Amino acid sequence: MPPPRHVRSELMDDSRLPREELHRALRGLALLNRWSRADATLWREIARLRVSKLTLLDVATGSADVPLRLWETAAREGVHLDITGCDRNGDAGAVARSAARHLGASFVFEQRDVRSGLPDGTFDIVTCSLFLHHLQTPEARVLLQGLAEKARRLVLVSDLLRSRRGELLAFAAPRALCRSAVVHHDAVQSVRNAFSFTELQELTSDAGLEHARLVPVWPCRALISWTPQ
Repeated sequence: MPPPRHVRSELMDDSRLPREELHRALRGLALLNRWSRADATLWREIARLRVSKLTLLDVATGSADVPLRLWETAAREGVHLDITGCDRNGDAGAVARSAARHLGASFVFEQRDVRSGLPDGTFDIVTCSLFLHHLQTPEARVLLQGLAEKARRLVLVSDLLRSRRGELLAFAAPRALCRSAVVHHDAVQSVRNAFSFTELQELTSDAGLEHARLVPVWPCRALISWTPQ
């Protein structure tokens, strides 16, 4: 039985965090995402669509390391992927745009707090990674409903699972992979903020995502996959 959920702010949530510390933390998170193969988990679902041209919205994109790796994989597989990323942090967005230019990726960044609404229009795929745990349950339910409204083909939501094992891993892995004190702190707090598997099942059902598939994925994460009927 996981400990009770109590959502507390993380260091990266603080708009006063110095830019140098933010950039170091973003690099650390990108390393953790690469180690956990976060993009591969999403690509397996995307590849099942068997479509050669797709649009993708990545919500709370941060430095966009995950969607940009999806773009690289798509390019290798002959899939044209146009990405829109949105995040309230403009400094993170500048990092994302720079990385996209370096790759030559089709990427647009929109600065916005997704709690207040998502970008206009609809997209083939809507993804959201490691953001749900920042939200209280009512906010998370509204976000899932919003993601579903924006997706024409597929919604993919990846997040941490709250567990004792997850806390231990969140303590050890960041210290082995990066030197960011912000990431060292926030990784553990993120697990404590996360939903349990049962809570995610209830949340997905309450949000009206009928027939959604919820599966545990390595390491100590879960993936919500939903296709509009």
